[in-house]
Amino acid sequence: MNFRTTVIFSVALMLLGIVLPFFIGDYLSPLTRHVAVPAIFVVAIVLVVVGWFRRNDVDSSATTSLDLSQLPPPPPPPPARLQPVVPDWKPRLLQMFKGKVDIYGGLTYFEPTIQVEGAFKLSPQQQHKASLVAANLVRKGNDDQIQLVLGDNYEEWRPERYNLDEKADWARDPVTLRVNTIKYSAVKSFRADRLCVPTLSANAILVCPQSRQLVLQRRSPEMDTYPNGVHNVGGGHQHHWPGGDSDLYATMRREVLEELGVQADDCENLPKAILGELDTGFIQVNYLGVEISSSNLQKMATETKEGSNFAVSFDKLEEELRKDPSPEELKKDPRKEKWVPTGRAAILIWLAFGAPYPSKGREPVRFGGKTAEQLFNAIVPG
Repeated sequence: MNFRTTVIFSVALMLLGIVLPFFIGDYLSPLTRHVAVPAIFVVAIVLVVVGWFRRNDVDSSATTSLDLSQLPPPPPPPPARLQPVVPDWKPRLLQMFKGKVDIYGGLTYFEPTIQVEGAFKLSPQQQHKASLVAANLVRKGNDDQIQLVLGDNYEEWRPERYNLDEKADWARDPVTLRVNTIKYSAVKSFRADRLCVPTLSANAILVCPQSRQLVLQRRSPEMDTYPNGVHNVGGGHQHHWPGGDSDLYATMRREVLEELGVQADDCENLPKAILGELDTGFIQVNYLGVEISSSNLQKMATETKEGSNFAVSFDKLEEELRKDPSPEELKKDPRKEKWVPTGRAAILIWLAFGAPYPSKGREPVRFGGKTAEQLFNAIVPG
């Protein structure tokens, strides 16, 4: 019974105590009349008081419930951590790609935290060089995008001094990347002076589970870095550009859409490997096992200004990964297919963790009769 009903009932009870003696007073003794009527009034008052306190208790309980319901939801549970099928994967890959690729930390699962500390400051001479590059970009119809660079001292980008191990706590998940904004024209001018510019980028190990294929890209001969090289789909993070990237995951999805003409499936907390491309300075966040549907794979663009896209079956992946021509072979035939080192390393890391992708079941993925572990061991020296 709520408070309003209690009051109505109590008022009715008091009216009954007043009216009742007029109807049945002749049948009651004087003592009963003098006791019953006050007793009815006392009961009615007690009911009102008890109802009032119960109302306060209910209001307090309701308020407490309301406050609890307005609390933010609890954070999602951390994603399941993958165990490598090749325990010594990292030292073996660092030895294999010595001088070409650096591997920062292990796998991460949460999105890196980007902390922008300001704009990269150019000297007057550097500003002049960058302005000439920017004018050339405009003539070619390209945008002078704003990118993010790790560090604020270009002297540290000289190849003999280039070392990013202390630039972030790479073992944390999420890792915090303290960066500065820089225009693409300035990045190009620094690279023309053979400096390693640590710009942030995002790449995808694109997997089509239905057709058992990986999507790769043969870079255009016009590309600034690694022309004609085989790589994974990806590119630089665009910061505060019209329609810019909110985070590196958005960068990866935008690059897939731009370079393939179709979108990859949406999936959060994918395992990520952060690699450094030591020849260029690129810091690549590689999303391992990004799925693409078979229908989108059939519709993807095969030729873009970035290069040519192609799919390689799991059974042919070993053959593709073994394409590593020597400098002498490349000198004879510059068009001979070669890998971008970070692209090849990222696929090998994917194999070292069992070739994961979101819809993968418990059965191991096979690559021409080999498991992911066996394929890794066949390619990477022990």
